[in-house]
Amino acid sequence: MFLALKEIARAKVRFGLLQVLTAPLWVAISLVMLHFFIDADLERPLDFLRYVVTQGDDAFLEWTVLAGLVAGLVFALTVVSVPLLVDRDVKTKVALVTSLRAVGENPGTMLGWALFLLAATSLSIATLMLGFLVLYPLMGHASWHAYRDLVDVSELPPRSFSK
Repeated sequence: MFLALKEIARAKVRFGLLQVLTAPLWVAISLVMLHFFIDADLERPLDFLRYVVTQGDDAFLEWTVLAGLVAGLVFALTVVSVPLLVDRDVKTKVALVTSLRAVGENPGTMLGWALFLLAATSLSIATLMLGFLVLYPLMGHASWHAYRDLVDVSELPPRSFSK
């Protein structure tokens, strides 16, 4: 059992590192966009906010759309990955591809779930993070059920907890 838990921990660490690398990648993409597509001196966050509020061009809209696409890709890659990594003896790449496939086969349901998460996260932030006390267990529970309902695991090796 200890070895199985150790493998689960390794898989979750690999998955977590992928998630952690997503944020700096988005910052780098944002910097490139701001540098090449916005003709303004943006030295501080307040300068950026001032630019967004006072300028009439579409740069901020384009940046927001790109952020939504990146968030959508991250959602698609991760929505059922963690339950799969815990339940089955698979590599992180298999879990990510399986999650992407589950979203591709159920786009309407997954879009609804993503929009719910967006609204619930916004509400959780607005309640000084207290909403996360309810949201995190809800997300874990719902992700497990989504995984069980959407992923055919019949050909994936089960995780063994013996020894």
